[in-house]
Amino acid sequence: MIKNCIVALFLFSTSMSSKAQELKVRVFQDNKEVVAENDTYTLSKKTFAFQIESKGAEGFLVGATTDEDVYKSALGEADLEVAWFENTGMAESLFNAEKRMFICNDAPSYWYFSSAKDHRMDPNPKGDATNWVGRRSIQGFDIIEEDRAISVKDLRKPLFLLFYAPTYDADYNLIDKKILFKAVLNWK
Repeated sequence: MIKNCIVALFLFSTSMSSKAQELKVRVFQDNKEVVAENDTYTLSKKTFAFQIESKGAEGFLVGATTDEDVYKSALGEADLEVAWFENTGMAESLFNAEKRMFICNDAPSYWYFSSAKDHRMDPNPKGDATNWVGRRSIQGFDIIEEDRAISVKDLRKPLFLLFYAPTYDADYNLIDKKILFKAVLNWK
């Protein structure tokens, strides 16, 4: 639940941007891949999953919001300040035990796979810290600003997502970010 969230500072190497980072994200529902149209996925209001194939990145930050202006600003299409890029990441439960996802305009989540004993994916991902495949099932959301949890069926607004890898300078100032995946989840 929300009270179990850990807010932590995740340091990314300043040389991280020089490494080749690839993230392939696919969305599944009812064991079928949902195909996006212009980065928009239309899902039923029930459990879905992200299947993530990572090459060159142990982890990444996840910005999730129901505020379209925050999302557009993160993409550089609007002019709001985006707190995701300035704040530390929040770590959700190990092994995705609660099958939930944080929604927060102020701080991103940190999803990663370090080893079979330390990750934020569903049980049994494969690979090592630099090349891995994992699934993350979502049955509900923790809306951090409202300190409440809801199921997928109760989310009324579209969900805007941005998975990204930041690059920081020695003083931990964000100097760059690489967008690895972006999506809008609409509900039918």
